[in-house]
Formats: sequence, C-alpha cells, structure tokens
Amino acid sequence: MNLEGLIFAPKKCPKKKRHYNVHYSLLPLVWCNSEPLKAAQLFDKVDIDKNDLLDRKELDSIFLLFDVDGDKQVSKAEFQNDWVNKFSLGNIKEADALFARADQTHDGVIAANDIDAIFTFFDVNGNSNVDLNEFLTQWGQVTLIPVNPIDTHVG
Repeated sequence: MNLEGLIFAPKKCPKKKRHYNVHYSLLPLVWCNSEPLKAAQLFDKVDIDKNDLLDRKELDSIFLLFDVDGDKQVSKAEFQNDWVNKFSLGNIKEADALFARADQTHDGVIAANDIDAIFTFFDVNGNSNVDLNEFLTQWGQVTLIPVNPIDTHVG
C-alpha cells in the first residue's frame, strides 16, 4: 500500500522514497512533523537492512544513539538532553517516561541488561522482530501521544 500521499502533505513535507505499510487505524496519527512521523523516521533510520522489520540489534541501536560518551550505556541526563535537544523527539516528560520504562533494573542507566525487556515490550506479537505497526503503537504508549478517535457516525 502506498501511503506517501497520506503521510506527507504536498509541498509542506519532503518526499520520501520509502513507503510505510502503516495499518489503516494508524493513519490519523501519521501527519507531517508529527510524533508518529518522527517515530517512523527513526524506525527507518535504524532499519539497516531495509526489510521493514527491526531485529534485536537494530532496536538496540536506537538506544545507543543516545550514548553520548560511548560507554555502552545511556544515562538519564544523556537521554533527556538528546531526546529534547539533539533529536527533537519530544519534551522532558516524555523522555522521562521512556527512560523509566527502558531502565528495567532501576540503576539510572539504560544498558545491555535492560535491552531484553525493551525488545520484549516492542515485539508485541513475539516473533523476534518489530514491524512498524508494533513500533508506532508501543512508541505511542511511552511518548504519551493522545489518540483522537475518528467519529465515523453518519447522520
């Protein structure tokens, strides 16, 4: 399904070469410069083999993007700063919510021992891969994206 015309508003957003197979129920969420679009772009960036699935290594790389000092772990300060300033993914409250979810050991850092729980959280169907629908759904839960249902009532 080619959703490019629905995802990117003409003349307002750059054309993308990639086409996302977003489930129809997610379409109202994916707008130009929206949080879901940013998440979809992040998904695309770390989907190294471009198979529209994230494996464990690819999903891990999302969190390593925040590892400023290269110590193979992400401190809360690194995460907050990069979330808000470097990547412009959201506000500090959203950064804190995702960090709290990711720091499964509650030791103040996201490290290798936290990644198992992170992957399990995103891999909703348990098939050892995360597709874009799973990623957007779970990302929305941790970034506090409000979902406004579409009124389909006729009459």
